[in-house]
Amino acid sequence: MLPILRKYLHVLDEGVRRGDSKTVRPKVTDVGKKHRSNWTPLMCAARGSTDIVALLEPYELGLRDSQGNTAGHIARALPRNSKEVAALLERDSPDNLALRLLPPAVDITPLIQAVIAGDREAFHAHLDEAGRKDTDGRTALMYAAERGEVEFVRLLRTQELRMQDQEGRTALMLAAQHGEVGCVKLLLEEADLENSRGESALDIAESVGSKASHHTRCQCCARILRDDAGAGVGVGRHLSVAQRKLLTMQELSTAFSGDDAQHVENAFSNIIAEPNFLRQLTEQQDRKTNAAEIASLQRRLDEKDAEVTAERQEHGRRIAELTAHLQERTDELERNLTTSLKTITTSRAVLQSSSCIVCPTNPKDTLLQPCGHLCVCSSCAERIMSQTCPFCRTPIESVIKAYI
Repeated sequence: MLPILRKYLHVLDEGVRRGDSKTVRPKVTDVGKKHRSNWTPLMCAARGSTDIVALLEPYELGLRDSQGNTAGHIARALPRNSKEVAALLERDSPDNLALRLLPPAVDITPLIQAVIAGDREAFHAHLDEAGRKDTDGRTALMYAAERGEVEFVRLLRTQELRMQDQEGRTALMLAAQHGEVGCVKLLLEEADLENSRGESALDIAESVGSKASHHTRCQCCARILRDDAGAGVGVGRHLSVAQRKLLTMQELSTAFSGDDAQHVENAFSNIIAEPNFLRQLTEQQDRKTNAAEIASLQRRLDEKDAEVTAERQEHGRRIAELTAHLQERTDELERNLTTSLKTITTSRAVLQSSSCIVCPTNPKDTLLQPCGHLCVCSSCAERIMSQTCPFCRTPIESVIKAYI
């Protein structure tokens, strides 16, 4: 037991060093323990492991190393650190030591410890503990699945398959979330289960963002799960054929007599019961698959409907803006045309009149040069000489007497 215990206590340091929050999370019970130079796991994680800092900060708040520095001091002293790490450690100072939380008491079985540490010898020694859960409701199979331990998953699935933790998660969901393709293939019998948020393993695999380092593996897991869901109808068809063959064989058993006949009858009844049970499971799976597909299509339809509505509203707004602008331009053009028409009408009336436009008393009899307008009398022409034409405002250079 002592070697596995030493290896178990070493897991937290290794997880922090690799920036692996999956390894650190089950070992939160070891936080606050100081190691070389009185550094704690949080001080190590302060070098840039954002997820681990968020996990450990409440339990190591205010702790200092041998030089009096907290994890917050260390994070702010490293220029390459992200602002997110510094923000998470903003309240980490000796003054807040009283706010530090005690590590949670997590009951982890020796079998789960062996899975976390990857210790095969200890795993086989404690395999009889399969089926037990930690305080979060997680089984050894779940820890093995999210770590990609295919060998452990293969040995544990017969005893821990279809078990769920406090949040309704299964081993398949954890494997799909972390892109563990080999484990997903071994756990497909859990594909119909959903967590407390109504998500299946397929939903979880498809939700992993494209920026995640394991995005490609998660897409591969999603493809495997989709193919498995589509194969449900085919399974039911093969079960029907198998059941018909078994019924034919049962009819042949009537050739036996006495105890032999009863024995054969009982054996075939048990065999036939298995396909019936599998048929029921398959039909149930088909119904869930169809319901999930319908729900997915409905969600996509609702999203498209919302997009079309938004586009229609945007087009309506643009049309209203263009209509208002067009009306303004039309009104302006109408005003300009009205003014121009009045000017033309006035000018035409002046030209058609026989009286001088300066003094309406005398007839117009003088041409103004160079514009050539006949619009004033000779008396007025002398007075406005060297001025401008009263009709077009062209400077007058000379006048010509016209005899009409």
